[in-house]
Amino acid sequence: MNLIRVVDGVPTPYTVQQLKTDNPNVSFPKNLPTELLEGYGVYEYIETPKPTPTRFQRVVGGAFRKVDGVWALKWTLENLPYDELVLQVRAERDFLLALSDYTQLSDSPRDKQSWATYRQALRDITDQVGFPETIVWPVAP
Repeated sequence: MNLIRVVDGVPTPYTVQQLKTDNPNVSFPKNLPTELLEGYGVYEYIETPKPTPTRFQRVVGGAFRKVDGVWALKWTLENLPYDELVLQVRAERDFLLALSDYTQLSDSPRDKQSWATYRQALRDITDQVGFPETIVWPVAP
C-alpha cells in the first residue's frame, strides 16, 4: 500500500507504521479503509511508470499530484545540461573505441585501414556541427 500524508496541502510519503506511531492511543483495524485513512489526512497513491529518457534526458524525481480525486506519483523528464550531455556522448564514443581496439593489433585479421578510418571518425565526433545534440555516428566496417 503506497501512502502519503497531506499536511498544509503538501503530500509526503507515509507508512501505516508512522500512522500508528503518530496516534498511539488509537487501535487501528488490520485492513485500513480509505475513509479511515482520509480522516487522518492519509491517502493511497498510485505510482505512474517511469518514462524512458532519451540520451539527452534524465528522469526527475516524482511529484505527487491529485488528478480526478486520485493521488499519483508522476515522473518527469528534463534535458541534460550541456556539460553532462558532452560527457555522455564522449563516454559512448570511448566505449566504441575500446570495443575496436583489437582491430589495430599486429596479429588482428581485420582490415586495419578500414578500422583505422572508423576509429578516426569516432575521434572526430566532437568536431561535428551540432555536437553534442546531433551526432552522425560512423558505422563499423
